[in-house]
Amino acid sequence: MITPPMTSTLSSYPSLRPIDDTTPPVFRALFTLACFPVGLSISSMYPAPSTGSQGCQRRWWIELLLPGTKEGSITYSSASDEVVEAYSAQWAEDTALFLQARVQEIADGGLMILIFPARPDETPHSQVSTNVSLIVLEACLIDMAKKGIVSQEKVDLFNVPIYYMSPQELGGAVERNGCFSIEKMGILHYPTSSHFQSLTSPRDRAQVIASHLRAVMEGLIKAHFGDDILDQLFDSFSRMLEEDGLSALGSAKTLHCCAVLKRKTMI
Repeated sequence: MITPPMTSTLSSYPSLRPIDDTTPPVFRALFTLACFPVGLSISSMYPAPSTGSQGCQRRWWIELLLPGTKEGSITYSSASDEVVEAYSAQWAEDTALFLQARVQEIADGGLMILIFPARPDETPHSQVSTNVSLIVLEACLIDMAKKGIVSQEKVDLFNVPIYYMSPQELGGAVERNGCFSIEKMGILHYPTSSHFQSLTSPRDRAQVIASHLRAVMEGLIKAHFGDDILDQLFDSFSRMLEEDGLSALGSAKTLHCCAVLKRKTMI
């Protein structure tokens, strides 16, 4: 679910407002490449994990996790401050490389549109919607380890490679790069599905959320634990979400942002 109010960082940019039905079509029809002039790049910066092994073997998922800081945690948002700082530092490094690559591709005056989910400025990582769901999933895995269904060692080694930046962090990365200006940054409002809105039973809502999370996470979990635990894990997730997690998920915050960057003219 999307939190509609603008954050302080968004309002600090000129002429910023939520992107909605009154927004010019060129900013809404982001998928229609033909409507854009030459020199415009569209990039989707989404923090979802890859189901392959390459993403899980990256330095920031393994080597930067300090000994004793991640035991039992499958997501950085429930780990120690050192882990969160390591993820943040690696995100900054990767984003710097991403922006520098775009510098080589985009002509002076060209535009780049970034579409990305984010956490509101100053919002703790543990209060991001996806991270709330992952913390519930983590509790299910720990419970399964206690029952001997999976090994505790496997749970300790499992990691979901996701990091949610804030608009403020993106602004800082753009400023450090120095080759782009942020022309516009706003919130994309995606309507909640009518089917989900029609569900009044906590059990039905929990089952829908569980099915969505499974669609994203199944490959990653299967690669690490095998496929024998999938049904039991997500059944347990659905029950735990119904009992304890829906209220926390309802108060969680995630933004879906669109930033328009312009390549500076370099003399």
